[in-house]
Amino acid sequence: MEIVVIIALVLGILLLSRPVTLLFQRLYTKHQFKRFIAAETFYHSVVSRHLKYYNRLSLEEQRKFLFRTYVFQHSKNFHYIEVEQNPEMPILVSAAAVQLTFGLEKFKLNYFDDIFILRDDYHYGFYSRPFMGHVDQTGIYLSWDNFMRGITGQTPNCNVGLHEMAHALTYVNFTVQEGRDTSFHDKFKDFSAIARPVFERMQAGETTILDPYAATNYQEFWAVCIETFFERSTSFRRQLPEPSELQIPPSAIWIDLIVPTVEEDRKVADRERSSGPRAIRVSATKFVPTRSMRSAAKTKRSQICAKASCRSSAFCSS
Repeated sequence: MEIVVIIALVLGILLLSRPVTLLFQRLYTKHQFKRFIAAETFYHSVVSRHLKYYNRLSLEEQRKFLFRTYVFQHSKNFHYIEVEQNPEMPILVSAAAVQLTFGLEKFKLNYFDDIFILRDDYHYGFYSRPFMGHVDQTGIYLSWDNFMRGITGQTPNCNVGLHEMAHALTYVNFTVQEGRDTSFHDKFKDFSAIARPVFERMQAGETTILDPYAATNYQEFWAVCIETFFERSTSFRRQLPEPSELQIPPSAIWIDLIVPTVEEDRKVADRERSSGPRAIRVSATKFVPTRSMRSAAKTKRSQICAKASCRSSAFCSS
């Protein structure tokens, strides 16, 4: 008789766990929304001053965008390295993530608990060139000065915030698969069917609207595609190898993301190349950590941060 009772209890728990979880999530979301309403005006003032994408949304979509920004921000731990913290920083970084994932159901990039904001270019690991940002198993790293130049349009075709969030999105969906969004995961295969031949031609020397940095590896190709799509969407759509359309969800509605393959704006490309080497935007996507490895990696975070923060103190060798 006791066995029957135990089995019945186990089955009851299994059957009720999902409805209870969903109910809890709904109640928690309502609680978050009530708190968000009190801060909505401030969020709007910050985001509307910096993101053109946000200003093109409808009022209903803007509220959804801001609420997601609020939720994303409050799901992360923000760390500030050699930079003075201000209330706008976590909002704008969160808004960059939401801009990329606005068409997705799972937008919080759940694997990443920590986001590190550094003052300017920094050194990381054994790389000699400075970094603008990178993503690895310990978190998302961004240099604030480069981030702001990107969202204010001071660096054409270069948006470090979108670039690193693009790396984080693929890291979540393909490297660790924690918080994976099924629609994005499936559509990325369609993207690759068209994009990889373009990437291979770029590696062979072909010039396109994309920054030459896209030829570094396929992860960088993806991230540069995202930057170019949002920063130069008209040119990006106009330059086609053939009338092929591909939909991926980095926006409010599923957008036709078309891979460019023809040369465009040589003057801009020549000017960027002649300006000399610039800091690297990188994702360390080849490392696939297990849960225990992730925990161990976090114990080394102070060492990584020390390397990053010494960039401006002239104690790092180049």
